[in-house]
Amino acid sequence: MAGLEPVSSAVNIAATIATTINGINDVNTRRKFEQNLSALSLDQQKALSQAMINANSESQRLAILGNVLGGNTQARINAMATIQAGLLTEKEKTKKIVTVSIILGVVVIGAILLTLRNK
Repeated sequence: MAGLEPVSSAVNIAATIATTINGINDVNTRRKFEQNLSALSLDQQKALSQAMINANSESQRLAILGNVLGGNTQARINAMATIQAGLLTEKEKTKKIVTVSIILGVVVIGAILLTLRNK
C-alpha cells in the first residue's frame, strides 16, 4: 500500500488547487491557470498547494494562483521560486529540530546510564 501514498497525495494536491481554480469566473483566466498548472512538476504543485493551504482567505489563494499561474513566464518562475524557498526553510527547520532532538536523546540516555553505572 506504500505505493498508493504518492498517488493520494497528488490527488489531494490537485483537488486543493482545482477547487480554487474552479472558483474563477473568467473562462479565459481559468483555462490559462489550468494550462500553466499542468506545466508544473509534482514538487512545484506540492509547494503551491501548501502555500494555498497556509493562505488565510480566498482572496489570498487567488492572489497566489495569479502570481504562480498567471502573468508572464518570468513572473511565474519568480513566484514559484519564492514559494519553494519558503518550503525549503520549513524543511530545514524540521531537520534541525530532529537533529537536536536526537542529540538531546543521546545525552539523556548517556546521563541515565552513567547514573545507573555509578550506583
